[in-house]
Amino acid sequence: LISVNFTMSDLYDEIQHNFEMRQPYGQALNSGASFNIGLKYEKYQITKNLDVEAYLGYNKILSGFTDTTFNIYDWNGDVIGRKSFGGEITPSQNLLNLTGHNLTGRIALNYAINKNTKLTLNSLASSYERTGEDPVAEEFYGVDHFKNPVQIIRITSGLGLERSFFSKKLISSTAFKHYGFYSEGFFLENGERTIIDQNLSQFGFSQSFRWKKSEVIQIKSSYEYATRLPDRIELLGDFSAAINANPGLTPETSHNQNLGFSAKNGMWKTELNGFYRNIRDIIILQAVPPPVLSKHENLLRTSVAGIEGTVDFQPYHWLTTRVNITYQDIRNKSDRINAGVSSDRFFGVRLPNRPFLFGNSNIQIEQKYLLSKYDRFQFWLQTFFVQRFFRFWEVDGRTDDKLEIPEQRLHNAGIAYTLSNQKITFSLESQNLSNNKALDNFRVQKPGRSWHFRIRLFTTKS
Repeated sequence: LISVNFTMSDLYDEIQHNFEMRQPYGQALNSGASFNIGLKYEKYQITKNLDVEAYLGYNKILSGFTDTTFNIYDWNGDVIGRKSFGGEITPSQNLLNLTGHNLTGRIALNYAINKNTKLTLNSLASSYERTGEDPVAEEFYGVDHFKNPVQIIRITSGLGLERSFFSKKLISSTAFKHYGFYSEGFFLENGERTIIDQNLSQFGFSQSFRWKKSEVIQIKSSYEYATRLPDRIELLGDFSAAINANPGLTPETSHNQNLGFSAKNGMWKTELNGFYRNIRDIIILQAVPPPVLSKHENLLRTSVAGIEGTVDFQPYHWLTTRVNITYQDIRNKSDRINAGVSSDRFFGVRLPNRPFLFGNSNIQIEQKYLLSKYDRFQFWLQTFFVQRFFRFWEVDGRTDDKLEIPEQRLHNAGIAYTLSNQKITFSLESQNLSNNKALDNFRVQKPGRSWHFRIRLFTTKS
């Protein structure tokens, strides 16, 4: 089976304010377009017991950032003053146009050695290169730094062995991984460009067991030594969000342990999972107000302990309900000797601007053959809950004066109707149906109630 897909998108985004919603903007904006083409190949039993899946994709990303006014605006959009230099976001002003080329390839091989043993090989490679120009910033710096190319290359490969025992009641999965990473980028500070390149190679390992105790109960456990490679924005920055590049970021590494339990009985299905992660070099956003740009940095050590539970209930074939809740406790484990700070007062403290208790629920009704032989009707109602948490370190300041992100409850609802043998779908959805106040992790207000209408057309050719 060979399939080809093509997608394109266009962006025009007026930037309303800085990431902490302390300063309004009047003319700063983002623009851009993306063009993506992908080729997917699947072949089962290409030779005896061997399945192959491959993907090759190319994405061209055009982006623009405009920040050229000296005006100072208030929240009503009125000009209340003028600057002598700089834009609304950056000290240089910008008329930036960037062109990025992203190439992605993936291959997966599955080979059944026998009925109880399967060998898998997966490899994912991606290459991103970006160049640009900014004539306005060139006047400020005396040189157009953005003409210099930056690039990121990532290759992740894994070899896995899955084996079943005791009539497939116990399944063991073992995997060895390799992470290859190369990046070259720069950041600007005091008008000077600093170039940093990295070339890293790291290995990983995972082992998991799944024990089917009965037709009702399953128990799962796993251990993984994992690596998370930094993404494009973390490394190369995003001026529209006042985030500076940090090409010196190192990947996160972590020891992850999980223990899970699931039970299914008739209309009910329950899952309960506990997890613990010991992370080194976790990547966090060190947010500061403009004109200084924020950037992502590595925090030496953190630990994450938590539990997640899910309950599914399906009393009828057309009605499905789900409730999920997660508690996660993320703590700083860098002491003053390793972190280079003057005291240990942040040691063992929960990391700021990260929720520790959140959940969601979902009710879905799905009915086929409502008006014709090939149609389908869907209705869904979703609720999202986030417990209040602090914006900054909880050990700083008086309890009554601390800035916090308050408790949030948001609701989405929608309907969809599919007809013509599953080829055409019309859907209408309202997000934040009750128009409650919605905030992000930095206490910036997000849009209120919104309505979305979509038409989806699916075609096939035999």
